[in-house]
Amino acid sequence: MEAWPAAATALVEQLQPLAQGRGWFDGGAWQPELDAWQGRKHQLLQSLATELERLQPPPTTRTLSARLGPLLQSCTAGQDLAPDADCAWISWRGRRDGLRLSLAAGRLQRLQWQLALEQQ
Repeated sequence: MEAWPAAATALVEQLQPLAQGRGWFDGGAWQPELDAWQGRKHQLLQSLATELERLQPPPTTRTLSARLGPLLQSCTAGQDLAPDADCAWISWRGRRDGLRLSLAAGRLQRLQWQLALEQQ
């Protein structure tokens, strides 16, 4: 398996229990650590994105799937992530906000935040 930073492993371990929580955007009650801008989950995802962007060569889809586990989802809701997928998703707030991973030739090509507009 490809090299994987210990910092990324630690971030994934901290994110996993938060990802199982049901915040307001998943139909539950508002939970600042899950739902708030710069809440704990948001900060951890920002740090994970930084770690993933630093990896050279970029990680393969297989490595991402193995290391991120259930955090890594298909961009199509309700479908499993295919090995040849061109897109993957890490949820911050439901299907509304999160990290979109662009994949090509079996590797991470680009990371970008996909955010719905905040309501005032």
